[in-house]
Amino acid sequence: MAAVELSVILPAYKEENRLRDTVGSVREYLRREFPSYEMIIVEDASPDNTYQVARDLAAGDPGIMLIHNDKRLGRGSSLNEAIMASHGQYVIYMDVDLATDIHYIRKLVESLRSGAVLATGSRLIKGADMERPVVRDIASKAYNLFVRLLFSSKVYDHQCGFKGFNKAEIMPALNLVRDNHWFWDTELLVICQNMGFRVDEFPVAWKHNGGDNKNASKVRVLKDSAYMGRRLLGLKVRQMSGELTVKSVDTSAGTMGHH
Repeated sequence: MAAVELSVILPAYKEENRLRDTVGSVREYLRREFPSYEMIIVEDASPDNTYQVARDLAAGDPGIMLIHNDKRLGRGSSLNEAIMASHGQYVIYMDVDLATDIHYIRKLVESLRSGAVLATGSRLIKGADMERPVVRDIASKAYNLFVRLLFSSKVYDHQCGFKGFNKAEIMPALNLVRDNHWFWDTELLVICQNMGFRVDEFPVAWKHNGGDNKNASKVRVLKDSAYMGRRLLGLKVRQMSGELTVKSVDTSAGTMGHH
């Protein structure tokens, strides 16, 4: 496929019930807003019928690329795989549950067009509209505060599943990311800031779409808190050792943008 301006990645694991509707909604939006785009479904060895649904969708639309993993690689590895395979100048990903309103795709792309290497939606800065269970809200705010303190990060929400990248410029940072699963987002944001890249964060409307069962989300608070804690400490050790190479930082306005 020839180069396109925008690649939209949908990581899919156990999403047989909503993948078809999500692809339809995203495709309708992209057709209306962007003349040059591709969609990439990366299916990570789901035990249900997600692969079959994704295969049908890709077979019926030449604008959809399907990546299928025979063994589960993890969310981070799936995103790496899809970014590498993408043809877009700008690459974004969003969760299949569409927790973040798809109309913010325009804002992601505008940030990237204006020079950001990474742009991210945020549920935790002024202007954001977030609906989620109280326990998750408290855990998320505590985690993000800890990351800000530990790494002097200027980002407020490191784990929002709605991010965009300038593909060519993000690759040096992406090559330093080690995590294969949920910590991937935080690790990439920390590395990008460590390298002096411009990172834009802007408020979004976000809704918890785990259904009526508050335990339905694939992220389990207690189990994942321990895992994230270990990953944070490991990343700090790497930073202190100088492994996360620091690029010369542009001290002019706009290194970190909050819009």
